Amino acid sequence: FIIKGNDGGSEITALTLDMSAAGAATFNDKITAVGTSVFTNLDISGDVDVDGTTNLDVVDIDGAVDMASTLTVTGVAILNGGIDVAGDLTLDAGGGDILFKDDGVESARIVSRISGEFSLSSEINDADIKFKGKDGGSTITALTLDMSNGGQAIFNKGITVSDHVYFGDGDFAVFGGSNDLQIYHDGTNSFIQDNGTGDLKIISNGNAI
Repeated sequence: FIIKGNDGGSEITALTLDMSAAGAATFNDKITAVGTSVFTNLDISGDVDVDGTTNLDVVDIDGAVDMASTLTVTGVAILNGGIDVAGDLTLDAGGGDILFKDDGVESARIVSRISGEFSLSSEINDADIKFKGKDGGSTITALTLDMSNGGQAIFNKGITVSDHVYFGDGDFAVFGGSNDLQIYHDGTNSFIQDNGTGDLKIISNGNAI
């Protein structure tokens, strides 16, 4: 079924109802809906321009989406092609938590609250937190926080400190692969304890110590 008309002296086909496809409607140009429109299935090959509010239960988009205003999603938005933002990407979570999941299992979260708290958390039991980067084109792990060992920090190379290194009472500065040398203060006395093999040597470049 075809509806034709005259547009500026030229004959046009304004609407085609395809009876071999259950009456699928093909419009020649855009559709303007003033009230509420209900579609069971809507296939659009061109642009969709919505000035007001659009309430969609399920949206399957193969191409790009250009939003000039705010997109509000109450449920879950599944994006297979990624997010490409021309400007800044702002994540404004009213609950203060941003969750990272893999197949529905939470692996990490970022907590940010206006009260002052900011934390990065690994949610998998004993899963380490690693900070990686590029060194001369090679990927290195600059810092590993070992969550199976109380969050022990393992640096890939040296540590440069511009202030003091503080140890509390009963905390040890430990040297050697087998805890060979330990320096600590127990709250009353200070100790240099040699537990390894060989001698404990104090070497000076002068004539006396």
